[in-house]
Amino acid sequence: MTTVYLIRHAEAEGNVLRRAQGHWNGSLTERGKKQLISLKERFSDIKIAAVYASALDRAQDTAAILCGGENHPEFVLTEPNLIELNLGVWESQSWDYLRTLYPTESALLVEDPASWSVQGSEDFKAAAERMYKAISGIAEKHEGKTIAIVSHGMAIRAFLTYYMHISPAEKSKLRHGDNTSVTLAYYDNGEFNFEYYNDAGHLSPEISTFYNQRELRKLDVYIKPLDLNIPENASYYINCYRNSWIEAHGSDRSFFPSAYLSSAKSRIACGKGKVFVAGNDASRYGILELDRERESKDKMGLLSLIYVEPEYRRSGLGLTLIGCAEAYFANLKREKLFLHVAVTNISAIKFYENAGFDCVERQQGAVSALLRFEKRLK
Repeated sequence: MTTVYLIRHAEAEGNVLRRAQGHWNGSLTERGKKQLISLKERFSDIKIAAVYASALDRAQDTAAILCGGENHPEFVLTEPNLIELNLGVWESQSWDYLRTLYPTESALLVEDPASWSVQGSEDFKAAAERMYKAISGIAEKHEGKTIAIVSHGMAIRAFLTYYMHISPAEKSKLRHGDNTSVTLAYYDNGEFNFEYYNDAGHLSPEISTFYNQRELRKLDVYIKPLDLNIPENASYYINCYRNSWIEAHGSDRSFFPSAYLSSAKSRIACGKGKVFVAGNDASRYGILELDRERESKDKMGLLSLIYVEPEYRRSGLGLTLIGCAEAYFANLKREKLFLHVAVTNISAIKFYENAGFDCVERQQGAVSALLRFEKRLK
């Protein structure tokens, strides 16, 4: 009999930016790195004969924390078939924009993934079968020992759905676990017996991805294009822009609503820009404006405006909108995202720094000095 610890990777960019990271190769976040410390402590007294992971960076980096020391192997072994579910044309896209573009498919992926498919995607059952083949093969190589295997949320969910011997009703309720959650199984004669699954007891609330996204999940966010030719939408855009301006500059001096609205409409009409709204049928939470024309020859994309209503600013929605902007410009083969922030807007400066932007220069704006921030896209 082989003891198998099956572990989901630590938090990565796609988890906080709400981008679909199947085969898209995002890096671990700072919170993800903190999760690794807790994961290492959980396994410190457990003797592990071998550690395996998929080839993706987030899995490799998670597995590496379990290597070295008296009880653990020296290095990670790579098993390609432990990779995440291939999401096809959804790869690297904004999850909450996908909910607008593919409402039926988005619901299926959550509630009935066995029935889900999009162009170029992997079949859920096929993913389960390759996971079984990979995990059982590894277990047979290490008969009688304890091994750790690092994989991905949907891939682990697929494996558990088909091989944990649960009822159809339970299968429909099975979700993926938190980042670095652990499943313990015993493999013998081709069968897996599970002691527990998706356990994240080693994570404190402060470093749990699920806990930190609890408010965002309550919002039920959709991101969709905002038609500024509809008066109600135009009014919302102006109000968001004005509020953002006041927060940045202290007053609405030099703010010209008709000019900014006309400019936004013009860019949208000629395909040079986009305005998105985040919300649902009941509420609006904020907007995102993108300019695909400025500095396009240098393969840059401009984030013209991002505004989140004050009551939703600690939910993670701002990072979700950043993720949408990154996906939008990555689709256009842009290499960097850039934006400007007033030097006096300290909270915004901290937000963009935490989102991975670097301040590259100081410029003079129409009202005050501005800082230019840039972020390289993947």
